Amino acid sequence: MKTRQAWVRDAESREAECRRVAGLVGKQLRAVRYLDFGYSGDVSTWVRSEFHAIDYGLELDFADGTTWSFIWQTIRPWEGLLAFEGTLIGNEIVPDSECKTWSIDHIPAWARLIGSAITSVDSGWEDYGEAQSPFAWAIHFEHSNQVVIALGDVDDHYGFTPSADNVAVFFSLDSAHRHGLEPTPPST
Repeated sequence: MKTRQAWVRDAESREAECRRVAGLVGKQLRAVRYLDFGYSGDVSTWVRSEFHAIDYGLELDFADGTTWSFIWQTIRPWEGLLAFEGTLIGNEIVPDSECKTWSIDHIPAWARLIGSAITSVDSGWEDYGEAQSPFAWAIHFEHSNQVVIALGDVDDHYGFTPSADNVAVFFSLDSAHRHGLEPTPPST
């Protein structure tokens, strides 16, 4: 398994990370999978009125044959949202784990994005003083569609709450903003 970290030590490394993830620009979405540890018996358990809540992470397949993954990562005191090219199983999840994989590109919120190309990527970062880590990646698609992938979960009232060990997916910037997520374009 590869060693990756969802945090950086300085502004220069942060900008490099943003440029690396901006490598998604131009890629055309082909398929989407959610990965969890199996206590969700049905895809509908992820679907909330404004977001999906996933226990572990998600994978995006693109028409060029690449896969990018997004997962939460915590090594106290830091927590972050790791984005990397590759699959989760074999990289961040051991192959013999009890993790379940769900193909969810048929769900309307994702289905409308299949075949669309990414036009830009924004991010939101937490500054821990000695390190910084992304808490959200906003992926912009053609036709003004967006997906915001963030650290978060469902709260006791079935709303959104920030969480270090879950991933939330919003399908518009407005919805993410209503829940306090403010991904911003990279500085130029």
